[in-house]
Amino acid sequence: MIFVLSALVLLGVLITAHELGHFLVAKLSNVRVHLFSIGFGKALIKWRRGETEYRIAQFPFGGYVQMAGQDPAEGDGPVDPADVGRSLLDKPPITRMLVYLAGPAMNVLLPFVILIPLYSLADPWDQVAPSVVGAVDRGMPAGAPGKLETGDRIVSIDGERIYGFWQTQKHLDAYDPARGPLNIVVERGPDRQRVEVAVSPRTWSETHSMLRFGTESYKMGFVVSFLAADVAVLRPETPAANAGLMTLDRVLSADGVVVPRYLDFVQALAARPAGTTVTLEVERMTPSAPPMSAFESLQRGPAAWGEHWPWRPPVLPKRVSENPAVLATLPPEAPPGVPTWRTMRSLTQEGLRTLVWKMERQTLTLTVPAGLNPASVHASEEALGLAHASNCISWVDPKGAAARAVAQAPGTPDGLRAGDCIVDIDGTPHSLADFIGMRLGDKPENPKRVTVRRDGREVAFMLEPALVSWHDKNFGETKQIDSGLLLATRPDTFVEAEPVPNEDRLAFAWQRTGSDVADKLRETVFSVIGLFSGDVSPKQLSGPLTIAYLAGKQAEAGLVQFLQLMVVISLGLAIFNLVPMPGLDGGHIMVAGIEMIIRRRVPAVVQRRIQAVGFGVIFFLILFVLTQDVGRFLRGFAF
Repeated sequence: MIFVLSALVLLGVLITAHELGHFLVAKLSNVRVHLFSIGFGKALIKWRRGETEYRIAQFPFGGYVQMAGQDPAEGDGPVDPADVGRSLLDKPPITRMLVYLAGPAMNVLLPFVILIPLYSLADPWDQVAPSVVGAVDRGMPAGAPGKLETGDRIVSIDGERIYGFWQTQKHLDAYDPARGPLNIVVERGPDRQRVEVAVSPRTWSETHSMLRFGTESYKMGFVVSFLAADVAVLRPETPAANAGLMTLDRVLSADGVVVPRYLDFVQALAARPAGTTVTLEVERMTPSAPPMSAFESLQRGPAAWGEHWPWRPPVLPKRVSENPAVLATLPPEAPPGVPTWRTMRSLTQEGLRTLVWKMERQTLTLTVPAGLNPASVHASEEALGLAHASNCISWVDPKGAAARAVAQAPGTPDGLRAGDCIVDIDGTPHSLADFIGMRLGDKPENPKRVTVRRDGREVAFMLEPALVSWHDKNFGETKQIDSGLLLATRPDTFVEAEPVPNEDRLAFAWQRTGSDVADKLRETVFSVIGLFSGDVSPKQLSGPLTIAYLAGKQAEAGLVQFLQLMVVISLGLAIFNLVPMPGLDGGHIMVAGIEMIIRRRVPAVVQRRIQAVGFGVIFFLILFVLTQDVGRFLRGFAF
């Protein structure tokens, strides 16, 4: 029952809002409206106000508006004297364009009506991400010497008090280079000393990995989430290397004290006198063989059965609390020397595959060097000879783009490999996976010169990202830009900063709504374009059965999830209706546009034939999506 009710509410609200747009602009344009109905079928309640009859009908799947002159055939018959000059056909093309444009426009405005109250009042946004610097990218403006440091808390930008990251994003969205750098005040170090820095955000270009459209924005180059204590050894013969640390190791504790964040690990060492020893417990990660099929198992024989992951159930260790304030002993499930495994699904040249990593705990001893600084992660890294492993490759697809990367130095074999750490792309240094991933995927038609740190020295490769695809039985083929590698992959690479109270809910709601609607609208536009260009499979279209199913599932999850689904479908309805196809609003707008160009009306007989073709196309489209819906559920579709 919840699926039926939620579908009725979802479609009823969306279609009624759409028709309300047509109705309001028609009234404002002095077009006679005979009928405005919420729902279809026999009227349950009806009343007349002025010349318009209003109804609530028995089937509440949306609604419709009946306007004078809406059907081109009306131009051939007698006209009610009251409709002379007030028929839609009598109005100039620009007026008709506005009437038909108003429906999609209402579907664009509806998300604002939904999301602003949602973000202003709903419990999930009582608290927001704080204005802390979880990590900086050394090649971006924020990571330049003398700028921001990991652990900084931003307290003001250009004189405006800052408490949440959304306010920082607001300043980036509104940034104008002509005004000069942003003046940022931060609290730094254990004593929370106030420091003022000037940072000029950089123009940043990125390409959507699936839809392949480009966007530009301004970025400073930091993330608000802290990084877990995954380390990369910079050079041999450093304190980190001498202790036995290896790239992609995760430090779990220092002298028995849990260090869930990389910042905690570095500060724990910086707090100790030079020359003292610290006992580290680390979790070492190495790629393992993927699961074998039954046929492969028989081929390899019994010798492989005892060693291979599927035949020995993995023990997945629990992670300790991610809250730095919580000190806990390490869980006993995986003592040192006993291997465990982690798995994940990832896109490869052969489609979606299960990847496996072997995890093993070890105990190491590190001698604290001189030169560590509790207030500067970067200075401490130089003294220790280590960095965070965010930029380090944890897996390479054997048939992917990274494995085919061409070495630029004689004698160096082609192909990137696990353990390589990316230090720059096309001459621009980077140290965070977020920015490296975006740079590798941007403008994929251009090969990238990638410099990596391998065994303490830098090696350059030419990498050409590839377009890979996989097939889903319910939604057809999906294509995606892929570099054929994964960076520092663990299920808990990030440690979320402690949220703070949301002090300005209305301003937050405006900023978040504008950003969300713009992002979803852009993706919807290019998804529709992709349907016609062949980049998006038509099997990804959903009919009323799938929509009803999704509406029911989201309603079960909660009001917030249901309303967010309504926003996505509302924007999809708006954009799809603007497609210049007969029978849709876009088709009517196209005809009116043609009339503006040729300066005469398209004959009614031509319009009727155009509409007949359009209704035929729409009929087959409805038949197609219904067939898709039925097929999904016969195949056991689940969400």
